[in-house]
Amino acid sequence: MNAAYRNTYKKSLEEAIHSDTSGHFCRILVSLVQGAREEGPADVERACTDSQELADACNAESDDMEMKFMSILCTRSFPHLRRVFQEFVKYTNKDIEQIIKKEMSGDVKNAFYGIVRSVKNQPSYFSDRLYKAMKVLVIYTEKLIRSWFFIKLFFCLGNNLLVGVGG
Repeated sequence: MNAAYRNTYKKSLEEAIHSDTSGHFCRILVSLVQGAREEGPADVERACTDSQELADACNAESDDMEMKFMSILCTRSFPHLRRVFQEFVKYTNKDIEQIIKKEMSGDVKNAFYGIVRSVKNQPSYFSDRLYKAMKVLVIYTEKLIRSWFFIKLFFCLGNNLLVGVGG
């Protein structure tokens, strides 16, 4: 992906992200683009440690929480993260999605929420994103058709109205 982007735009994807975004959101995107995600099965002991760290981070400052979430959500394998999410519920009695929605905001919230949804059920996540994109397209298309209709109506009636005004 990085090579294709560089060939097309003559600069790295990481450079483009740095120029278009900032803060924690930028760091999340750069971390994902670097492709440092581990592969392999879940490590049960490490999953318990990771989930405890996430739970503890929820009680910390916002910056610390976001950095801890980023370090785990952007680097661990999907099977490992699924196990972390299960253990997280045991520690907090809350789903990680609930915590993200409640404690975070803006692009950072959307990025982490997307990662979690994708890890939990990738086909469901992408079908939901596609559905929402198509729904927006339909809404804009309907507005465009209505606007075109009213413009056409105005020009058709406008000519008749102008004839009546002049006469």
